[in-house]
Amino acid sequence: IAQTPQICLVTVDTAINKNVVVWEKNLYPAASYNIYKETSLNVFDSIGNIPYSSLSIFTDYASDPTTKSTRYKISGVDSLGNKSPLSNANKTMHLTVNIGINNEMMIIWEWYEGIYDSVFYIFRSASPSYQMALIDSVPSSITSYSDWSYPPADSLCYLIAVHITGGCTPTSPPTFFEYSFSNVSC
Repeated sequence: IAQTPQICLVTVDTAINKNVVVWEKNLYPAASYNIYKETSLNVFDSIGNIPYSSLSIFTDYASDPTTKSTRYKISGVDSLGNKSPLSNANKTMHLTVNIGINNEMMIIWEWYEGIYDSVFYIFRSASPSYQMALIDSVPSSITSYSDWSYPPADSLCYLIAVHITGGCTPTSPPTFFEYSFSNVSC
C-alpha cells in the first residue's frame, strides 16, 4: 500500500476562481494520487486521480469559492491499485464583505484548515481588475476586520492570505507555493 500523502495547501486560483489542491509527491511516492472532496459532514468522495508523472496540483473545476469553503483530502495509490488511508483535511478560506451600520466595510472569513503561520494578511483593491495591496495583518485568532479607510463602495474588493509554514514545491516543473488565498469578495 502506498504511503499516506499529505496536502501541502489548498488555495483559490483567483484568475479562474477555482480551488486548487497542492502536495509534494516526492515526499510521498505513489503510482498516482486520488483527490477527495467533502460532500457532507466528514464524508469525502473521490473527485480525481493524478498520475505520479503529472504536476502535483489538482484544480477543482467544479468548485465555487465565492459560495463556500471546501475541505479536501488525498490518498496515494500504489502500482497494484491499493489505496493508502486518507490524509488529514485541508480547507479553503471563504471571505464575505458587507457594509456595516456605521458605513465601514466589514470583512469576515473562515479559518484555513491545515498547517499555517499565525497571521492573516488582508488585501484590498479599488475594483476586481486592479492589483491587490496589503492593508493590514491580524493574528490567526481573528477572523473579521472593519475597514474604515474608504467610504463604502460596491467596487472595493478584498482578499485574505495565510502563509503556509515551510511552503511547498510541487514538481515537474518546480513551482513554489507559500500562501493560501481566499476568494476575492467585492
